[in-house]
Amino acid sequence: MIPVDQRKSDDCYAACLASILEVPYEEVPDLSGYGVSHDPNGGWVKVIRDWLGGYGLAVIQFEHTTDTVLPGWQVMIGKSPHCGWNHAVVAYEGEMVHDPHKSRAGVLPLYENGNVAFEYFIVIDPAKYAAAMVPK
Repeated sequence: MIPVDQRKSDDCYAACLASILEVPYEEVPDLSGYGVSHDPNGGWVKVIRDWLGGYGLAVIQFEHTTDTVLPGWQVMIGKSPHCGWNHAVVAYEGEMVHDPHKSRAGVLPLYENGNVAFEYFIVIDPAKYAAAMVPK
């Protein structure tokens, strides 16, 4: 993981993807203007799904506590402590390791039960993933 900071007020998720995948920030799709819709067939979700597919990856999201996580890198999503919007940070095995916002304040619970959301990367095309990971 190579920490990448967000460059705009609404690009924390893109900064997290660049950090975890260790790709230049400029290679991650610009999600500005897509809003917060989670429609799997449109908007920013489709843009990210299609982009990750080029790496042979997909992302799945689960709601749970920080003590019931799968191993590896995750995008942790909670409420921003500075504006009340959703905010994304980089986590490793449930622990925040990089907040791309300049405040480094992390996230607050996303749900009323105190849970946050974790997004896990899964390999959906091993050959494409292997080819994408070869240094250019």
